[in-house]
Amino acid sequence: MQSYPLALNGSVPATSIGVDADLFVYESGENGVRKNLLKYSEQLDNAAWGGAPSIIAPDATASPDGLLTADAITKTASSPSWSDFGQNVSVGNGGNVGKTYTFSAWIWVPSGSTTASLRISDAVFNSYTGDAQTITTNPTRFTFTSAGGTGWNPAGTIIGGGILLPLNTLVYVWGLQLEEGQKATKYIKSVEKPGTSTEGDTRILVKPENGAEIILKPGQRFRIVEKASRWFVRSYDSISPINGSVIIGSGEFEDSNTANTFKLDGTFTNSVNVNNTPAQRIPVTLDTTQVLNIAGNTVQYTNSFADTSVTAVTAQVIFSPASNPNGAYLELVETSILQANVNNHFSKLSLIAKASAPTSSVDGDVVYLNHTSMYTTATGVTQLAFNDKQTTRIKIPAGKGLYLNLENAVSDPQKCSKTVLYTLL
Repeated sequence: MQSYPLALNGSVPATSIGVDADLFVYESGENGVRKNLLKYSEQLDNAAWGGAPSIIAPDATASPDGLLTADAITKTASSPSWSDFGQNVSVGNGGNVGKTYTFSAWIWVPSGSTTASLRISDAVFNSYTGDAQTITTNPTRFTFTSAGGTGWNPAGTIIGGGILLPLNTLVYVWGLQLEEGQKATKYIKSVEKPGTSTEGDTRILVKPENGAEIILKPGQRFRIVEKASRWFVRSYDSISPINGSVIIGSGEFEDSNTANTFKLDGTFTNSVNVNNTPAQRIPVTLDTTQVLNIAGNTVQYTNSFADTSVTAVTAQVIFSPASNPNGAYLELVETSILQANVNNHFSKLSLIAKASAPTSSVDGDVVYLNHTSMYTTATGVTQLAFNDKQTTRIKIPAGKGLYLNLENAVSDPQKCSKTVLYTLL
């Protein structure tokens, strides 16, 4: 067994390790620091920004995060600098050498459409411009990546991100970010100092040269039938920086504490005494946040929803897509409907799994449905009570929310209760 350091980021999202082995252990992994190099990313009237003569109206409209922080920019004359609207960042002498930068910003217009381009420049030497983008009324995050052509000038001390804007056209701009790496990562707000964040995905994808690729979280491992001589490792989202270590080798690896190691020299004069007393065993602690199937038919859950409203509703949120990053289990659904004593009336109750709010009882993945109705009989119309219970465990994919829809006619139903038990992973 041998431990290898793991360092992945936007510039180096993948690596490979050459070693004959059949066991791979993802020993540890933490997200490194991501950084928005720009200052005042939502305050474009600050003196840190410059370029063409422009009229800037701060906080002119709602930004993509729902707050009133998007600024309006109207360029009134040509720019004397490398961009119509941008910011320079000091990186020190030769600080750009070997680096790739990505610049991003949300841009949109109040009506119609126009065009704009993103630009990255080392200010004194060269500027590189992305393709002209069509700007519409839909707030859109545009990105541009550059490694300085064949490389940034080694004498450069500045890097900057900016936008080429249309003349005399009001454009909304928000959330500007300049960062190292080949892709735009999750936006980081900045003010008087560059913004930093350690949020990200610590999962990795591992592929032995003679096997399939598998997803691992820190602490997980897997073994292959035949040894591989090379292991390919990449970050799951190709963006999040990960710092950690992996262990690759052959044989058994039952002690996850790598500090418990020993070495034998070639003289064979060393002896090893192995004990298995309770005091010398490795302690194991149950993680109660994990879902364990140790209770037979007992329903296990971490979250619940209950409601007795009879009012028709579309897309009532049980849990949102944002709260389901790793998948969820629908553990139990129990509903009870007392139908009104009215001919040809109905009630339809459904649970929908979807990445956005559904617009009807069939818009998305229908994971549960309770449909009751009244009809004319020889003896007349009577009340109908219908109880339903679903205990089959259903996996809801990551990124999808769970929504409740209740359709009914006129005053139906007279009574309606709903209970949902679920587990967010």
